[in-house]
Amino acid sequence: MDFWSSVQVIMFFCPIFDNLFYVCFRLPKSMPFALFLTIRPKDDSGKNSVFHSHELITMAEFQLEAADGVEPTPFVTVKVSPNETGEVQVEAYQASMLCMEMAAEQAILVDDEEPYKCLVHETFTALVEAKPSQYVDNDYFLCNVPILQHTSEQYVTMFPWANRTFGDVQNKEAMRKQLSKSNTQGWEFIDLLSDFQMLLWLCVSEDLVSTKV
Repeated sequence: MDFWSSVQVIMFFCPIFDNLFYVCFRLPKSMPFALFLTIRPKDDSGKNSVFHSHELITMAEFQLEAADGVEPTPFVTVKVSPNETGEVQVEAYQASMLCMEMAAEQAILVDDEEPYKCLVHETFTALVEAKPSQYVDNDYFLCNVPILQHTSEQYVTMFPWANRTFGDVQNKEAMRKQLSKSNTQGWEFIDLLSDFQMLLWLCVSEDLVSTKV
């Protein structure tokens, strides 16, 4: 079996305005839907790290849960963020097996004063470049995961996308236009209603219960 065909958990880190928005959800057939949310304020310190220590330890804890211990796991963390030119970039990571092991033993902790490093518990000793160290850089625990480009015939959206300042906008007319395609060109009402972008818009729209479309 292809390793990635058994992906169990994916955690997304996505920037929303000046904060970071996190979503974690499960994909296995026999497990319930899980959701993890947190917000990290924008950092203007000039320091650069892929994840803060509390994010990294959270990654390791979810991998431990998915693997039921310190074992290889298809848990993948995907970070979606703007690059220096404002374009969207998508990167995938896993916490290393060493990070999982140290998180399981609670050997690494969060230090709010040093968010880009993991604090080593006083009862443990960490060697960095063959020398004892009180901290370990977060990036040391990260493993890059390659992302293959692909297209999906299952997850298709025609509804206008959220957070766009150009093109069609999300509104009642766009919903009416979308649902009017029911029973035409092979489209079923439930498929049109299941459009992910439209579902997101419906979650934040008001007064739709009494609206005739």
